Amino acid sequence: MYESKESYAKKSKRSITQKWIAIIATVLISCLVFAGCNNTATQDETTAPSTTDIQTEAIEQSSETDTKDALADESSAATETTSEADISDTEATTTTSEDTGEDTDASSEETSSFEETTEEVTENKDRYKNEISLHNRSVMLTANEFEGEFNSVEFKNHGLMLVDGATEGSFVSGEIDMGGSFTKMVASWNSSSAGGTVEVCVAVKLDDGSYTTWYSWGEWSAIRGVSGSKSTKDDYGKVNVDILTLNNECQGVIKYKITIKQTGDSSPILYNVTFACNKTESALSSPTLESIKLDVPYRKQQDVPEIGGSICSATSLSMVMLYHGEQIEGVEGIADVAWGVRDYGDEIFGNWAFNVAYAGELGYNAYVDFYDIDAIKYATSMGNPIVCSIKVTKGQLAASGFRSYSTNGHLICITGYEVRDGKGWLLVNDPAHPEVTALLESDFVNVYRGVSYIVQLRPEIGE
Repeated sequence: MYESKESYAKKSKRSITQKWIAIIATVLISCLVFAGCNNTATQDETTAPSTTDIQTEAIEQSSETDTKDALADESSAATETTSEADISDTEATTTTSEDTGEDTDASSEETSSFEETTEEVTENKDRYKNEISLHNRSVMLTANEFEGEFNSVEFKNHGLMLVDGATEGSFVSGEIDMGGSFTKMVASWNSSSAGGTVEVCVAVKLDDGSYTTWYSWGEWSAIRGVSGSKSTKDDYGKVNVDILTLNNECQGVIKYKITIKQTGDSSPILYNVTFACNKTESALSSPTLESIKLDVPYRKQQDVPEIGGSICSATSLSMVMLYHGEQIEGVEGIADVAWGVRDYGDEIFGNWAFNVAYAGELGYNAYVDFYDIDAIKYATSMGNPIVCSIKVTKGQLAASGFRSYSTNGHLICITGYEVRDGKGWLLVNDPAHPEVTALLESDFVNVYRGVSYIVQLRPEIGE
């Protein structure tokens, strides 16, 4: 948009310049003769006012848009006539300002540039977000939207990072309205953290206007062996690994803090944060498509030696990323993902926030959200498989054909949905049970824990 506007302006300026260059030259020669008769030292002062007079005539005879362009070309033409040098419009304006001691043209140019930059930022404020939003009970904030207190951090390279020379810094936001009261929250983020660690904390506003302590989701890093959750708590709530549970329903207002530490050659960069809560209102509705089946590659977690019994989350995440085109080669590839999402603080592979953070390191917009069955079906109808957390007591999936199925906590990949004999079914890739390919919706809602991973390709952003 900016280039096309500039191209149009150049075309307009060309025709105006041709009309005025002859007049400008004539006036300048007259001024030079007059100045020579009086005092050679005042030549520059006399020439500049003459140019201003000509610019005033141009303002009276042109539209506002053409006039701004004409002023730049007239200044350029005057400079070219006086010095017989081929210089740019910007250089000519600067020379005229220096000669006259006036900053009028330069200020006009700076103001115009600022307006164009502001317009570009405003139009592209969501350029880091996906065109198709799959946020249901969550709020994503990209780093270019952050408003608050910046301490040794800045927005640079498309994200929040340390200023030059700093090894640690933080950002503290203003108040964020979640759009409804809640008792549970999950924070997630996407970053590039090979050079250090990123920590996301949330404080919840209480009824008296004060805030809770900073609840932390631990330190995350792409460096193996570093990431670890922190179970922070106070009298009002507690973060247990990856989920904040409040003792009482809050009014739905939070603030957040991001801490970045550099331990390697470069600063970590945080691109976005997402806060999901169990508020009542949801954003996504039931899809219009009656059925859909996404071609999601299947992977079995038990194929991975030694850790296969505990990597349902990493395996489900791998299936989704494979669907999006990620190169995850064989058993070794699944194992690599598993160790990449590892929570070394709680010694588990199933930390929800760390799993989506790992996908973020590979270039995805990935986050945790509170989904209902309509949201799950909507997301899959839009071409996105969803990872869902379930807890099953033996017999709860009997109507689906799996009476003996039970688990204290498991993650599966939803690949679509369909209707059979008037009943709704969800299509499933279960990393632990290849035979489980579909579940009745009525069964699923009884075992679903309400938490899902959403993984979308991040929009391509130029340098």
